[in-house]
Amino acid sequence: MSHQTSPDPNQTGMPKGVPYIIGNELAERFSFYGMKGILTVFMTKHLLDSAGNDAGLGDEQAKTIYHLFTAGAYFFPLMGALLSDIFFGKYKTILWISLMYCVGHGSLALMDLGPVTGMWDMAPFLYLGLFLIAIGSGGIKPCVSAHVGDQFGKGNKHLLTQIFNWFYFAINVGAMASTILTPILLETVGPWAAFGLPGILMAIATFLFWLGRHSFVHVPPGGMAFVREVFGEDGKRALLNLAPLFLVFVPVFWSIFDQTGSAWVLQAESMNRQFLGITWLESQVQAVNPFFILVLIPVFTYVVYPAISRIFPLTPLRKIGIGFLLTAVTFSLSATIETWIINGERPVMSELWEELGIAEMTQPESSAEVVNLAKALGVKEDQLAPAIDAMTSGGAEEEAAINQLWANIDVANAEMPANLSKLVKLAKTMGWEQGQLTPYLSAMPSIGWQFLAYIILTSAEILVSIVCLEFAYTQSPPKMKSLVMGVYLLGVSIGNFYVSGVNFALDLLKREDGTTLLEGANYYWFFVALMMIAFSGYLVWTRTYKGRVYIQGEESDDSSSPVDVAVPDAQ
Repeated sequence: MSHQTSPDPNQTGMPKGVPYIIGNELAERFSFYGMKGILTVFMTKHLLDSAGNDAGLGDEQAKTIYHLFTAGAYFFPLMGALLSDIFFGKYKTILWISLMYCVGHGSLALMDLGPVTGMWDMAPFLYLGLFLIAIGSGGIKPCVSAHVGDQFGKGNKHLLTQIFNWFYFAINVGAMASTILTPILLETVGPWAAFGLPGILMAIATFLFWLGRHSFVHVPPGGMAFVREVFGEDGKRALLNLAPLFLVFVPVFWSIFDQTGSAWVLQAESMNRQFLGITWLESQVQAVNPFFILVLIPVFTYVVYPAISRIFPLTPLRKIGIGFLLTAVTFSLSATIETWIINGERPVMSELWEELGIAEMTQPESSAEVVNLAKALGVKEDQLAPAIDAMTSGGAEEEAAINQLWANIDVANAEMPANLSKLVKLAKTMGWEQGQLTPYLSAMPSIGWQFLAYIILTSAEILVSIVCLEFAYTQSPPKMKSLVMGVYLLGVSIGNFYVSGVNFALDLLKREDGTTLLEGANYYWFFVALMMIAFSGYLVWTRTYKGRVYIQGEESDDSSSPVDVAVPDAQ
């Protein structure tokens, strides 16, 4: 069956393929954020070896892998963009890569079988699944965003801002639902259910997209015309003009934003999570971001943008700049929260440590209890390894290794953990119930402060991410839509590579007492300083940028007017 290859210039309403795209995006984002939202907690608390023993990672290791995965998911858009724009077109690229995406989710859902059957560790299936999901999510991402824009032509281009807002709305409906549900499934059912449900939603997303195949505008791949456009005057101008924004300034924003799934989750562990009549799981708090997106998009569209526009013209570049400033404010609040955590912990930590009575402990009967206690007390991995290895063999070898480990713990001289969060973990390892810990948890700052941080960061996201999506589409020549979108998403990857590198270095350069070079609030202040440096450079860059608007089926605006004039506001 032949397909429409360009938008109808006479159509003034919403294209008929849009509902399938929005439905696909909602289900796909449910799958992605559902697994991503529990990833840090899973790696630190639920990762097991084939014998069912704890194989959890340390905080810095977990953050490193989390951000490497996120970086990969936003690096592979370049691959998807090139496959789409040169060889296969957006529809085929999205459909085929989505199938690989589903296989990745299947790998995560099968992890649980390893410890149950004693056949494999969870870790290899985890890393395989993350690799395939990174390819799948990344490969389709620039194509889906550009595919949305391809449905609009000269007659209905005025609806582009509206559809990109709806597109982002769908993303966050899926993200909010999954971020609420998957942590509950992880804690109450297990990893197979927590990772299996996102896999089912990804399969549904793929099916929905296939159903819309006859309703879409299928813009054909550019082939050599794509190459000529990239290296032509328009292509080179677009890439060179946009490179500083997408590859220098935007990465700093994402280096901060994506730490909501790592640093903020770990920070939430040290906060009193009883708020609004709910005891929040540490990874569940991430649902606040998509919730506020849903609330604040119409607020910004119909209240904030018109109000500011009465004072001064609110152009896309000005929106992005305001978003950068709000991002710095957000992490300043995070640094303040971290200071409160540390200051509030000290008065109660000694009391809890004394109550635990570590110095008077006798060796637990269970080998796993000894190992978990050793981990909680900070015994190094090289001392843990012989005991963990011997646990699979059993008998006299296991007993000897566990006895040696207990001797290495030296409970009589054990040092109190560095913060209240780790001390609480130790108490739970020793069998303390949540009710026993409540008096100590009350010394922690309320999770409500993190809710406030989410409100500010969500406002920044609306001003940066949504505007950049439309900006990337309108500023790219017709045959380069996916490529330019991929370049923008590469900025997300660069930001996460940076965070991963910072945490890898911190883990590598740990002091003998287990502390890092950016301990406590200093970690957050470091990124605040980085954001302000990036913002200063951004202000200089905006004074020189001029761009053009390109819409499918329409000749480009060949004026040399600044983009602040040429690009329609997201209002």
